[in-house]
Amino acid sequence: MLQKLLSVMIFIARWMMPKGRVDLMLKVTLMTVFIHLFSVSAEWFLIGQIAYPFWPRLMLTAISAFPFVAMVVVSFHVAEKSRAKLRALANTDTLTSLPNRRAFIAATTAAIDAGMPGFLAILDGDCFKSINDTLGHATGDRALLAIAAQLHRLQGPQVCVARLGGDEFGILVLAENPVLQLDHIESVICAGVRFSISEGGQDLVLRMSAGAARLTPDQTVIRIMAEADWALYAAKKKGGACLVYRKQQVPGARQSAIFHEKGALRSRSAPIT
Repeated sequence: MLQKLLSVMIFIARWMMPKGRVDLMLKVTLMTVFIHLFSVSAEWFLIGQIAYPFWPRLMLTAISAFPFVAMVVVSFHVAEKSRAKLRALANTDTLTSLPNRRAFIAATTAAIDAGMPGFLAILDGDCFKSINDTLGHATGDRALLAIAAQLHRLQGPQVCVARLGGDEFGILVLAENPVLQLDHIESVICAGVRFSISEGGQDLVLRMSAGAARLTPDQTVIRIMAEADWALYAAKKKGGACLVYRKQQVPGARQSAIFHEKGALRSRSAPIT
């Protein structure tokens, strides 16, 4: 019996928890009406009449309902903050504080569904594995944080950056002609991101490869990411430290990439047809 009563109370408590602002207003109103009807019914049952006129009775109901309404409102506020925190944790990379793969895919999918023009780029560190293997994962984390700091500067209303996993990062540029953003990726980030081996230690440079593909409404985000990944693989084959455009998809771009060869940086044609 006690177990059933407890289950009913839990059910009522869950039902009373508002799911949104409109639901909050509705349930506060229902709770106030219920308390009013209960108070009037109890008064009629006990003394056989309603002793108070309408307005004093309404005031008495408001006073009686206040603690319960306050409890519901506070609970709603706490629940909203908890949900917002959980959403942030679910969509944020723990190490770099950048959006994670889940958030990146959601943003890209929303852009595709809205028919927005743009480009998706995937970046990957050249020889990053050797950093972890020879210098340790702490140094690798420093490299990732340095990359994230560079990418964070690109973040804006038209640019979404994210860590997709490991040393792989994603950039979503929502513009018809994102030449400035992609040129910055090519000439600054791909050319090399500086990081230190340890606190106050020697500085190293990690060069990166990148592949970019255009957003098209007839393709899924997985397909577009596969296109960008294919271009990334082509950049790796060219020697790394460069950005490759898939199928010459960037109008007005200078159609070149930077790659590292024997300690020197030079220009080389990048688009793949």
